[in-house]
Amino acid sequence: MTIEKLLSYIQTQGTRLEINNFLIKVTVKPQSLSRKTIASLYLLLNSYENTYFITIENLPYCLMPDAQEHIVYNAKDKRTYCHDSICMECEKRNSCPGWQAEIPLDRKTAKPLQDIPKEVMFTITTKCSLDCEACSLDKNNPLDIDLDLAKQLLNECTQSGIKAVRFTGGEPSLHRDLCKMLLMAKKKGLYVILNTNAINIKPGLMDILPKTVNNILI
Repeated sequence: MTIEKLLSYIQTQGTRLEINNFLIKVTVKPQSLSRKTIASLYLLLNSYENTYFITIENLPYCLMPDAQEHIVYNAKDKRTYCHDSICMECEKRNSCPGWQAEIPLDRKTAKPLQDIPKEVMFTITTKCSLDCEACSLDKNNPLDIDLDLAKQLLNECTQSGIKAVRFTGGEPSLHRDLCKMLLMAKKKGLYVILNTNAINIKPGLMDILPKTVNNILI
């Protein structure tokens, strides 16, 4: 969908848009807010946040937890905000003014934001097929993470509410159990990222990647 069509669609969802070159300011009308509005805003960010500077006003952080860096509040807004027990459990309670009374969405659908990392990095091996000068890993003493330890750490990630894991090294494709780790992470519903130099990707791993990895950094 082109940016013009997407912005036109977002305007039908009860928002006001201000566009100035590469700046897009979205002001949400709380009384018209719906899950469809939030979905369309996520689509805008996922499609164009690398091209445009996008800000969103009049939303509590908990309604778009993956877009916190885009949400801003207008200090001149005289709207009535409130905090409740959910807000008291949220890591943003001191910076978020709270929930607007006009928002028709069920307050129980929002969850307090936790003070946890957005991503955990697994250095699963120090082995590498390259010898880059900038690398600080000691490749003279190669170490691999045990599969059982990886399973334990992935369990801790999901139990803690962490959503993304990154497998790196060294060169992770040199770890004999990388395929098993990728499968475990994907089965747990995690967003999986792989850092690789892509030199040692064998046919078996190549078959697994499309099924398990969301993002590859080469």
